[in-house]
This record gives sequence, structure tokens and C-alpha cells, in this order.
Amino acid sequence: MHDHDISGQFQKNIFISLLFTVSYFILLITYNGIELKKISNSLLILFMVASVVFNMGALFFAFKHYRKIMAIIFIIINSLGLLSTLILLLMILS
Repeated sequence: MHDHDISGQFQKNIFISLLFTVSYFILLITYNGIELKKISNSLLILFMVASVVFNMGALFFAFKHYRKIMAIIFIIINSLGLLSTLILLLMILS
């Protein structure tokens, strides 16, 4: 009976991580659809903050079950998303 509870908790955490990952990809697609002339500094900052929040949320819930293969896949995907946001930040600051 205890194994079923762990399986349910795993499914819940992976689902939440999936929701954060999908939200990040929707944010990324929306941001890429905006013309460069219409992007302001505040919109860029909002995109970067939202992407960091979505990626960190997905990583938080995926790290709760880091030994499962599905969680490892979400960790890799969201780590790359977080890395791309940090690279964008470094390109802007330099």
C-alpha cells in the first residue's frame, strides 16, 4: 500500500513538472513570435523572470524523484532551458 502512495506522489510531481515545462515552451513560442521592433526592455525582463521561475519550478518537482528516468529527462530539458536564459542574460549584459 505504501508503494502505491509513492507511485501516486511520483505521478503528481512529474505532472507538475510537465506543466511547468509546457508553460515554459509556450512562453518561448510566444516570445519568438513577437517582432524585434516591439520588444521592450520590460518585456525582455518579464520573459527572463518568467522563464527562470518556470524552469526552477519544473526542476524542483523533477528533483524530488531524480532516480526515475522520466524525472531525469525533465531535469535535462529544464536545465537546458535555464542555461539558455542565463546565456541570454550574459549576452545582454556584455
